Amino acid sequence: MNLRTMRSTEHDIQSALFSWAQLQAACYPELALMFAIPNGGKREKRQDRKGRWFSPTAQKLKREGVKRGIPDIFLPCARGGSHGLFIEMKAADGRVSPEQASVHKLLWEEGYAVIVCYSLESAIMLITWYLMDHPFSENFPKVDRA
Repeated sequence: MNLRTMRSTEHDIQSALFSWAQLQAACYPELALMFAIPNGGKREKRQDRKGRWFSPTAQKLKREGVKRGIPDIFLPCARGGSHGLFIEMKAADGRVSPEQASVHKLLWEEGYAVIVCYSLESAIMLITWYLMDHPFSENFPKVDRA
């Protein structure tokens, strides 16, 4: 896997991260517990009889408990005083929305670490750092964009 030539879309970075996690499972068995939270993404839209647009998939997911602002990935392993690690993936030009920032703050208050990663390299570095039992804090330096 050539980290330098990866496309920088959020989907591609996240997919590459899960490929990396599979390859590293022998070193870090906890990575087998890491999973994606399907909150974002494009939803198809339809028009009802009155001409209003809606997304059947979005409506279904909302009824199932999907919430806006929840990070993309969760690693349910306690380390460094945190109950687990939430990871928000962003493309290099991505931004954390006010809704996401609010959820991140609440997760920190509940004892979870939350990181925002703008590249595959930063995600790998921070996950590895976390698994080595280094504590994070809400004021942990934000990782620079790639």
